[in-house]
Amino acid sequence: MNRRDDEEFFCNSLDRWRFRFLLALCRKIYSNNNVFKGKTILNVGVGTGRESYLFLRQSPRFYFALDKSPSHLKEAVSILQPFKQVRFLFGDAHYLPFRSQSVDIVVLSEVLHHVRFPDRCVDEAMRVAREMVIVDDAHKSKVRDLISYVLIKFKLKYEVEREENRRLTFRLEDSFLSRKAKENGFKFYTFPFYIHSFDEWFSKTRHYFFRNLYYLIVVFINKIRFLQRWGNRVVVLFIRSKLQH
Repeated sequence: MNRRDDEEFFCNSLDRWRFRFLLALCRKIYSNNNVFKGKTILNVGVGTGRESYLFLRQSPRFYFALDKSPSHLKEAVSILQPFKQVRFLFGDAHYLPFRSQSVDIVVLSEVLHHVRFPDRCVDEAMRVAREMVIVDDAHKSKVRDLISYVLIKFKLKYEVEREENRRLTFRLEDSFLSRKAKENGFKFYTFPFYIHSFDEWFSKTRHYFFRNLYYLIVVFINKIRFLQRWGNRVVVLFIRSKLQH
């Protein structure tokens, strides 16, 4: 098999799960899945590059893979080598080495909760993007807060100290999204959802039956719009206002 067609090599089930919701949001706005075809895409914080496979299958014209970690970029180069439209860049999400509105789409996937100044990173992405900014990150969720509370309150076996630290981690809120869109001249659409691992809260169990039962429950929950609004993850599309359809 040609490595370009080997989906299992490039990305895991969680990557495919998240990308599914991105395409669902694109369908909702554009009525098709081909919004990436022929576009120039900048992936900020590309990491090892495995998730990029899902974007590259959509046939973009150019795909810029940027990261501040030399080791991650080195691995990304080896993994994405079969794709000739990829350009690799060393850089910081706070100061993107691109002119204003010089690429069509900027992607910030699981980046904002790692950076020192999330506001600055979103502003930079919106400066560079000609059409759209895609954000995929942790969402301020009542369900997540409840589970954290239970884990800490009853001192369950899971890493309580780690859970306490997570409370300080940046999470996307509607007020933040609305403010960034207004400041930079964008409209935004959100698609909250639940990831089936809940940040590995339940993925550590080795019991095959319970892991798959939990997975099926989450798939069911994701189909109920009322429950989606409290999802622990969110995909956000910021679209430049002058390009609104």
